[in-house]
Amino acid sequence: MDQDPGTSQDGTRVDPPRPGGGPAPRALDQGDGNFLKPEFPKEVPEMKRKWLVVVCLALGLTLLAGWTQAGSEAVPRMSIEELSKLLDDPAVVILDVRADSDWKTSPDKIKGAVRQDPKKVDTWSADYDKAKTIVLYCA
Repeated sequence: MDQDPGTSQDGTRVDPPRPGGGPAPRALDQGDGNFLKPEFPKEVPEMKRKWLVVVCLALGLTLLAGWTQAGSEAVPRMSIEELSKLLDDPAVVILDVRADSDWKTSPDKIKGAVRQDPKKVDTWSADYDKAKTIVLYCA
């Protein structure tokens, strides 16, 4: 009778040595002579890569949220009521910087506002007197 290479002489199950050493995973006997060996996931590097992407995205979003909050504090905001009090003030310039499609389709426009393309700020920003209050609105 030939001996199964996975059993010892007394019939107990013996796992072959593992490359790299360390204890071999234990086989689970189902009681019917069939052994279930645990399988190690082959996609561990893929899982690590996915977690790295998730962590980087979370960190990036956190930094972006902090950056946008810091930027919004640097630009003063005003309410509609505050703006309506300034409409006839010659020291105030109101610029409508809505996207072109929004501006064209909107029936609502502020009287006296100057339309400027928001994508070309560099070309028109120097045209306005820095001593005046410049109000930009976009939606």
